[in-house]
Amino acid sequence: MRFCLLKVQNFQAHRLLEIPLSRITTIQGRTDSGKSAIFRALRWVSLNGSSKGFVRSGKNQVRVLLEVLRKGVRHQIVREKGSRNLYCLDGKKYASFRDRPPEDVAKTLALTETNFQGQFDAPFWFGETAGEVSRQLNKIVDLEIIDRTLGNAGAAVRRCQERVAVCKERLQKAKSEHEQLYRQQERIRLFNQLRESSRGLRRLQSDTSNLESLVACYRSYQERALQERLNCLEEVFRLATEARKSCQAAVLLGHLLEEIQENKRQAALEPPHLRVLEDSYQRWKALQEKEQSLSGAVHRYLDLQQEVERLLVRRKQVEKRVIDRLKGESCPLCGAPLQ
Repeated sequence: MRFCLLKVQNFQAHRLLEIPLSRITTIQGRTDSGKSAIFRALRWVSLNGSSKGFVRSGKNQVRVLLEVLRKGVRHQIVREKGSRNLYCLDGKKYASFRDRPPEDVAKTLALTETNFQGQFDAPFWFGETAGEVSRQLNKIVDLEIIDRTLGNAGAAVRRCQERVAVCKERLQKAKSEHEQLYRQQERIRLFNQLRESSRGLRRLQSDTSNLESLVACYRSYQERALQERLNCLEEVFRLATEARKSCQAAVLLGHLLEEIQENKRQAALEPPHLRVLEDSYQRWKALQEKEQSLSGAVHRYLDLQQEVERLLVRRKQVEKRVIDRLKGESCPLCGAPLQ
């Protein structure tokens, strides 16, 4: 924060005075020309001091204007004292306050008694007692925080030292116990080896039991599959035998049919002798019986042929199912792939 302009009106010797201020401002003049009054006016508007003796003789109102530059922003502070004590900050008026400036004005200026030193005051802090200097310094830097911080740091150091001593004692005790337990390390190592060997043995026993169960299941499955295949082959052989017999009956039936056709052709010719007719009739009757017998055999052959085809289809399905089940598997004993 920096002062920029001070303007006083009816303040002690000055009826109206305007002074531009810079970082360093020097005021010169003869004695009793009002140099100290300028300092008093600056202090009066900054700290809300008493107005007694500051109002110009013959006047009933005093006014001081102060312009300051704070964080790049220019502020204008005005204090008037007449029938009422008023402050004005950037056009905003304040009328209710006590022995300090209004809160907004105090925050803008951020000044205290320490910032002002009169002409006849002793050098700053050099004329004060040690207790007063400590009190004023404490107002600025809050030495109580330093003392409290040092006390807390000392307490923390003591606690750490106590913990270090306890840790050292525990470390010494642990070293002593470690030396006593050092002899047991070899026994512990052997015990761990035995425990690992026991675990491996249990795993091997479990694997052996699983392998035996797998072999038994595979043998049972293989026996069932072979038995089903044998049954299918026996059924196929039986059907083939019946089919061969049916084929032979069909050939015989063909010959009989040819003979019947020949007899029918002969019957259409001139009737032979009665004895010939009787013989022919007997042969025809015998052939008719054979025809009926062969007709039944043909029907049985056709039925057997259908049954053979059905069993062949079933055989292919069974073989495919067996191959699918055994595909990709390997013998649990030798590891060779199953065919």
